[in-house]
Amino acid sequence: KSLQTICNMPATSDASGSWGSRGIIVFFDDADSKIYKVPAAGGSPAVVAEKETGRFVRFLPDGQRFIFVGNHDDVDQSGIYAGSLDSNETKQIAKMAPARAQYINGYLIYPKDGSLVAQPFDQKTLALSGEPTVLVEHLPYFDKTGWAEFSASESGSLVYMTEFPKTRLVWLDRRG
Repeated sequence: KSLQTICNMPATSDASGSWGSRGIIVFFDDADSKIYKVPAAGGSPAVVAEKETGRFVRFLPDGQRFIFVGNHDDVDQSGIYAGSLDSNETKQIAKMAPARAQYINGYLIYPKDGSLVAQPFDQKTLALSGEPTVLVEHLPYFDKTGWAEFSASESGSLVYMTEFPKTRLVWLDRRG
């Protein structure tokens, strides 16, 4: 198969997105801090949320609503949010430091206090309940954006990064 262009984006963009069960892709465009939707078959993107910084967008199972990180200077406004394809309105699900979240089998999984936790979540009412349960201790996490590397499947598998990659800067001349 060949590659297919779904839509054009700015070349300097840092984007994250999710392909939903209804054939729609939602994505965050860092160039203008808005969340867009576009048909998976291709087309012009349309804004679905523009009030929040929407990093790490993930569809909920209904393929209509999605969750994302709302990152603000005001602590009371930071946290996990939900949006919908049919409305520009968003709802804050949880007040917390930015945290990339994933819904799986009745739970919201997200980083908290250096651990990866699971907390009961009603996807119909968009409400958390109970207390979070620690799944993984010492999860690498970047608190400014909510970044953490993990993914869970409906079958119960969980994968996650155990440490930050080791990097170093090196001076090289033209010969290497």
